[in-house]
This record gives sequence, C-alpha cells and structure tokens, in this order.
Amino acid sequence: MIEGRSDLDGKFERIRRLGVSGGNGNFSLVFQAVQKATGDLVALKFYHPLMRNPEHAYRLACFQREAALVQELKGQQDIIDCLSPISEFKISLATPTALTWDILFAYYALELASHDVTAAIELREWDPIATLTAFRSMCRSVQRLHNHQICHRDLKPSNFLVMHDGKVKLADLGAACKLDGVSPHLIPHYSFFPGDRRYSSPEMLASLHDEDPRLGYACDFYSLGVILFELFTGAILGLHLFDLQYYSDLEQLGRSVKSGHKHNTFHSIVNAIKANYPLPELETFGGVVPPSIRDKVNQLYKSLADIDHRTRLMDFSRVFAQLNICIIILRNEKSYQRWIQEKRRRAERRTQRVTKEAPPQ
Repeated sequence: MIEGRSDLDGKFERIRRLGVSGGNGNFSLVFQAVQKATGDLVALKFYHPLMRNPEHAYRLACFQREAALVQELKGQQDIIDCLSPISEFKISLATPTALTWDILFAYYALELASHDVTAAIELREWDPIATLTAFRSMCRSVQRLHNHQICHRDLKPSNFLVMHDGKVKLADLGAACKLDGVSPHLIPHYSFFPGDRRYSSPEMLASLHDEDPRLGYACDFYSLGVILFELFTGAILGLHLFDLQYYSDLEQLGRSVKSGHKHNTFHSIVNAIKANYPLPELETFGGVVPPSIRDKVNQLYKSLADIDHRTRLMDFSRVFAQLNICIIILRNEKSYQRWIQEKRRRAERRTQRVTKEAPPQ
C-alpha cells in the first residue's frame, strides 16, 4: 500500500522498501524515497500499521516519542537528521462484507544512510585509526544526547549508521528517555528492561532504572564500552562473556525485588558478578589492536564496560582524551618506530665504540 502511492503529502515520491521486509524492524517499516523539493534520496520510517492496537500502545508511543526527539535534535552533528516531522494518513479498504477497514499510517523522514556499523564490522571496513575515529563520533553523539538530558538506552552497532560520506551518526531513539523533570515517562514501571540485552548494562537488566531513571546515562556508557570491544574483535561481548544464568538472575531481580530495595540488593551481589565474569582482554577474542595502543584500548573498554556502575568511567572528556592519544600514537607510529630503531642503532654503536676503546685485560 505504501509503495503503491505516487507520492506522500506532496513531498516524497518513488517509494521503495529497504530490504525485503522494509528494514527488519518488529514495529517499524523503513522505505527509501525521493524528496521532491531537492531530488535527494531520503529514508521514511513508518510505524507498522498492523501493530497499531491497544496491546502495542507502548510501542506506538515510543515511535511518536522518537519522532519528537529527532525533531528536537535536528541539525545536531553526529545524530541522524530529521527531514520532515511525523505525519499521518489513512487508507480505507472495503471488505467482502461491505464494511470499511481504515488503516492508519504514521511516518517521518530522515537522512538516508549507506549501511550501519554492524555491517562495517562484518566487512572489516575500517583500519584501527578509522575505527577509533568512528567510535569517537559515536561517543560524541551520545554526549550530545546527554547534554539534552536524553539517555538512549539501546546503543548497539546497528543503531549507528554509516552515511554515504563515511560519517557515523546515531539513530533509532525508540527506547530513549528524556530526563528533564518535565517530560512524562511512557510507563511508570517496566516489566521488562528497554533495549537489547546483549548490550544492556547489569543495572538496566535488573531494572534499577525503575528506582533511578538517571541510570540510563550509566547504561549508555556501558553500551559504548561493549561496542568498542566489538569494533576491535568482531565479537559481541554479551554473547561470549555472559551465560543464561547471568541474564536470568538479573532479570529475576528486576521482577521480584520490590521498588526501593533493588539498589541495595544489586550492590550486595555486584562484586560477585564481577568476580564470576571478568572482562577479557581484546586479544583473547582475536582482537587486532596495534601493540602500541593495546593496553590503552583494553583499559578504555574495560573502564566503560565496568559491571559496577558506581566505578564505571562516565566522563566524556576522559574518553575523548584517551581516544585522541591512541589516534596520535597510531598516526605517528611510523615516525616513532624509526626513532626507536635509530635509538637502538646509536646504542649499538656506543657499545661497539666502548668495546673497541677498552684496554686489553
């Protein structure tokens, strides 16, 4: 029905789905279209009309909230740009019994990306400098969200898009939450944590955000650490480090412990979790990290992905400082290696000279 329309709102034409199923989303459909005013290709994100029912009211509210947030963040560097705010239209179908079935569609327009970071990882698209540069853009985008009092809560490689010019931008704010003290929460309590559990922090899995929504910020830092691990290893940390018992125990804590007691319960077991699930070195999973920065990248990912949110690195200035140091080291590594070799040659010549000048015994 969407592809059959000659245009939408007089703004978009030549509408075609992305992929076989339109973006592979459970609650959304994504299309490519031409913006009539500019001739540019754009992405149209629709809420799946068959999911528009009371059972999925929360999902529809998330879609509407996402549209509002990307509109608020319009023009922000490193974040996908909103090209047209949310719009709705109706298609009426006649049934064999002469009844009319009204189908409501809601969509908004975004920049069209080339692919996502998951694909970039699978294709081994970036060398170490490009990897660190892309990760710096990811961190910068999350910093911009936090500066607007928004936590994403669903950071993962597939939610970062690689644009046609190679820039990396943050997208998919469906699980995002604004913590300005004014914007209402969509639901007062979660029966299940938001986001993808492979990238969710332990405190998010345990639903500690029910007691303190600001922990969504801490979860974003954790997810960035897990993403950094995956960028260099190609492995999803949550699949390789944690077992089903880990997820089951934390989710059970979130469901069974009464609000007001979750923090104390979690903090009583977090050290045991850290002991049972120590974060591995990047090279353990075949991570290709230049030796000159290996220790620094290991330390950075582990600091961000600390199991205990109380000791987790949550200072963007420190993150950027470490990334910049690593990039400078790599950019100057050839010169550094030449300096090291020259230093060794000089030391060898000094040793030979001393040996020649030494009197016979």
